[in-house]
Amino acid sequence: MKKPICVLFVIIFLVVFIGKSAYAAEDEQVISTVDEAPVEMQSEAYILIEASSGKVLFQKNAEVAMPCANVIKTYFILMFLQAIDEGDVTADDEVTISEHAAGIGGSTVFLEKGETCKVGDLLHAAIINSANDAIVALAEKLYGGEDAFIKVLNDKASELGLTGTHIVNLTGNDVDGQTTTAADMAKISSMLVKYSLFFKSSTTWLDTFTHEDDRITQIVNLNKMIRNYEGCDGIKTGFSSTAGQCLASTAKKGNTRYIYVGLNAPDSTSRYDDAKNAFNYAFANYSLKTIVTENQIIKKNVSVFGGSKDILSIYASKGYSLLLKKDEEANIETNIVIEEKPTAPISKGQVVGHIDITQDGQSIVTIDIVAGEDISVINYSQSLMKILADWLGINTTSS
Repeated sequence: MKKPICVLFVIIFLVVFIGKSAYAAEDEQVISTVDEAPVEMQSEAYILIEASSGKVLFQKNAEVAMPCANVIKTYFILMFLQAIDEGDVTADDEVTISEHAAGIGGSTVFLEKGETCKVGDLLHAAIINSANDAIVALAEKLYGGEDAFIKVLNDKASELGLTGTHIVNLTGNDVDGQTTTAADMAKISSMLVKYSLFFKSSTTWLDTFTHEDDRITQIVNLNKMIRNYEGCDGIKTGFSSTAGQCLASTAKKGNTRYIYVGLNAPDSTSRYDDAKNAFNYAFANYSLKTIVTENQIIKKNVSVFGGSKDILSIYASKGYSLLLKKDEEANIETNIVIEEKPTAPISKGQVVGHIDITQDGQSIVTIDIVAGEDISVINYSQSLMKILADWLGINTTSS
């Protein structure tokens, strides 16, 4: 029989995490909800988080739904990247530009009806200069049309836990009802930065879009942060008379990445100054400590009962890093709980224990420990061979 995993740690985990804010996912660390940042900030709403954990360093009005102009396109780009990652489309797939897509105004790369473009090229234009015609063309290719994509975006917002994000159009133009929150945009951005394909475009300052008929359209990245702040490699700017000056930005130094979102800054200089102040504060005052890495070997020789193999290697199901103030004592402990003797059959990825990570004696997260391979139930002939080997003193232990 399997030994039950220690119930006490599960109870501690639930007690500690119950009541966390709606913004925080299971692994996110929320340490501050103050309305005053430790540095000068001028935006009406803002939030600064560490990307891998979601830890909030400071925020103001971050849950207030507001317009954000072109910054909303960060959400659209995330969905396109997910579609590529999930195999719904490839970057080399071709898109025939519709009359509707070609007729979209605002920021464009001047696509023409009937011309053929690659998905990757359209995505590149959407990331660099928020090209509306490229975004609509991708929506038509992936979702069947602009309205269908808008419905998907709104349905998905609830699934992702976005509390104030509602989409009405794909252009980012001012329209009643199109809103997001700084916290929502930070969450979207934290998912976006997991895609290496995004950074192949977001770090480009100036490029050209080559059309099927060899026309050339110059595309410019309006995000000055990627040129003016060391480590900054995205994400997107936005401006309208209603939304004011908006910015979603990310910067990485060493193994640490931060995300800053500011909405409705009084002017363009202020939105960049806010981001720089936020990043400077974070890099100067915090460091990221890796507690466990994904697929880290926990133990190589766990005994198995009734299996075709006698021992099993087990691994951490995911990684976990903790953002700490540079002058604070870590006081981090890890408690590993493993089933005394897992019983076959065992499937690769099956949970066989957990790691409880505590800080100052309080549980902060639990990581599953999983089997590294399949082990079937020992059959009759294998049982006989094992008995014979034991009688002859032959070691048949294998992993």
